Amino acid sequence: MRIFIAISILVALLAAGSGKPVHAGTMDPVASELAAIRDGLNPGVKAEAKLRKTVDKLLAALGSIAPDTPLLAELKISGKVAATIEKSLAGRGNLDALLKQVAAEGRTRVEEARQRISVAVALMPLAPKSRASLVKSLTAVDLGLASLTPAASASWTFKVLAKVAKYVDSVPWLPEQVVATWVTTSIRVAPGNEGLDLDGDTTVDNALGALAPLLSLLGLDLDAMLATVLTGSPNVMLIRMWWSENEGGVLVGLVNGLDDDGDLSDNFTGAESFVVAVGLGLDGHPIARVPTSFSAAGSFVTDPFESAGLTIPGLDLPLPETLPLGLAGTASAASNNGLIGFAIPVDLLASALVAMGQPDYTTTLRTVADIDLDSGTPGNEALSMALKFTSVPAAIR
Repeated sequence: MRIFIAISILVALLAAGSGKPVHAGTMDPVASELAAIRDGLNPGVKAEAKLRKTVDKLLAALGSIAPDTPLLAELKISGKVAATIEKSLAGRGNLDALLKQVAAEGRTRVEEARQRISVAVALMPLAPKSRASLVKSLTAVDLGLASLTPAASASWTFKVLAKVAKYVDSVPWLPEQVVATWVTTSIRVAPGNEGLDLDGDTTVDNALGALAPLLSLLGLDLDAMLATVLTGSPNVMLIRMWWSENEGGVLVGLVNGLDDDGDLSDNFTGAESFVVAVGLGLDGHPIARVPTSFSAAGSFVTDPFESAGLTIPGLDLPLPETLPLGLAGTASAASNNGLIGFAIPVDLLASALVAMGQPDYTTTLRTVADIDLDSGTPGNEALSMALKFTSVPAAIR
């Protein structure tokens, strides 16, 4: 009951648009095949006459599915029809393949509805109780979907989908776009065993994190340096996540913003807006972007994507445009905290440290470089880094 109350509250919060989507007749191909099979049955043969009656019942059941039939009801009907077909009509015509096809389409529709709930949980302001209830519903959906295997029968698939559909059938149709933006408020070097896979070898890439203790012994406090530059620079990093009906999924992007009001003290209050001179696409969102998705609790992780010339806050130096970076974290309307991983050329990092008054660490950095930027030359040219970040809401103006 709490879940449905939460969804009702969510409906009001979202100011849903034109109502429920109209579903295409996903079982129509099955109905057409059943009709063809029925026409081939001889009513003068007792066994076939009995089978015709079974087919008639199935066609009547499928005929009760209308464009506005709730997903839960449609899945229940489809499951009963599939179970009867598997029992009495298995191997006839193309029914088996068609049932697999429509079961897969049913799963896709449940996954799309699940995504809409996850977008609300991760990107929209919700009352704590409402958010907690929706998280529970997402968890239930995920458990159900995880139980489905390629070998599962169509009737079993429909049965599982119907169980989880009760959590998603009343999900509102979100506005055409939901957008959330945050500004990074703190960054520090992540330990060497934490980071992201930047080169696709399934291992954590964070050479700088492993090197940080040694640099600390040499008198280089990276976290203190990052904090000093972050709070004293008008340059900020903005994280934007958006769900778009046209895009068909969730995207996350990074862009640099500039505080041009002359007051740095309010940058991290959660109510500041920033100017973005470059780095936005024609759609008004960051060019440096990648698709992602949310877990039940709002956590996410991205595949590596190109930096597009971003400047990492605290370092105040632009990254070459094709360098890989990635994000992982947990998003909510109030915050977005996690890890940003990226590669930076050794020479560029060493020069930046020298500009900050540090010794030239080029030789030391080259010994731990772990990212190969040029397969045509021997050795690694870049160092992987992972920074832990926190952020608060912001806006782009």
